[in-house]
Amino acid sequence: MPDKQKNIYTNNLKVAKYGNKAWQKAQDMGLIDLGVIRKRNKLITKDCHEFINMANFSYLGLDTHPKIVQGAAEQVLKSGSLDQPTARLRIHLSDIDDAEKALSELFEGFVLTASTCSALSEGVLPLIASGVFTDNQKPIMIFDRFCHFSMSITKPICADETDIITVPHNDLEQVEDICKKNKYVVYVADGAYSTGGSCPMPELLKLQEKYGLYLYIDDSHSISTLGKNGFGYARSHLNEINERTFFVNSMSKGFGCSGGMLLTGTPNYQDFIKRFGGPIAWSHPINSAGIGGILASVKIHFSEELVILQKALQKNLNFFDSLIKTNQLGSQIPIRIMELESKEDPSIIARKIFDKGFYVAPVSFPVVPKGKIGLRMMIRSNLTLDEIKQCCEIINGTVNHY
Repeated sequence: MPDKQKNIYTNNLKVAKYGNKAWQKAQDMGLIDLGVIRKRNKLITKDCHEFINMANFSYLGLDTHPKIVQGAAEQVLKSGSLDQPTARLRIHLSDIDDAEKALSELFEGFVLTASTCSALSEGVLPLIASGVFTDNQKPIMIFDRFCHFSMSITKPICADETDIITVPHNDLEQVEDICKKNKYVVYVADGAYSTGGSCPMPELLKLQEKYGLYLYIDDSHSISTLGKNGFGYARSHLNEINERTFFVNSMSKGFGCSGGMLLTGTPNYQDFIKRFGGPIAWSHPINSAGIGGILASVKIHFSEELVILQKALQKNLNFFDSLIKTNQLGSQIPIRIMELESKEDPSIIARKIFDKGFYVAPVSFPVVPKGKIGLRMMIRSNLTLDEIKQCCEIINGTVNHY
């Protein structure tokens, strides 16, 4: 029999051929695979170079919060081990139940955790494609062209179950056209994109109300930073989560811990996901340190401290925007990308900035679309205005004199 058509949904060879040149250049410039130690708000390389990390995803600075660090340490000691070396499906530490209950109360839904949000997407999306959540009828699955790699990597698996369509970024006209022709449709996208911008959540909810559209949204880059209890961008648009909406989030960014969580509007999916959700079933669950960190972070999220940190973040974002103009100007999502001309080399520019004490991430394909290059910065609440000013002055001076 002839082979099936190849590379319909993925082409790793092409990506590697096209993208490896930029990664190699970044490594040659000493900008990836950096081993460091921490010194307060700075990092230090093995050759004693101190710098401030502007590529840090801990948008509220909770990764070093004393209560979270202490909570993690105490939970390890309480458990007497770092891990429960058994598949979650069979045996798990009972404190995971407490952590999931606390997260469910915080985000006002039903939470299932896993070691990473990538593991959740790899387990849940193929199940959605199979039709087990859509009355045993296989849905059409629409992936936004820019949706994160952790979701798009499942396309070949999902395509073995149902039809997959990739639409241009935020193309709601095409999404609606597909909804008109099909009873069950699932839209897969990011809430806040790692390269800036967001999905049009209000319009998607209108399509959901009109056509019954299912939504699977990875909002890892906005939880904690926005909204009541740190709901984040996408969750904040719903008073209550319905049965047609799935949120997946990393807890290693704004939330300040480790692991991933799936947030739904019903507990009815959970047993099925635990049993048939691939790595969710067979992998180790979040370890005891992660559990302790989650429980401590939930307390912070229920307190006034969260509001203070959110306001500090927005103040820093506004200040950054006053000094550097990007396409994300005015966005509450704490990611900024300074686009560069095609003749410029982002790794050379980033290295010059790094030598002056700030790490900004040079980005090119496959992080951003082909033909686009730039410098990516993550703004945090625990940066001082002086640090932001100094960083922006160095960036502007370096780019303008390249």
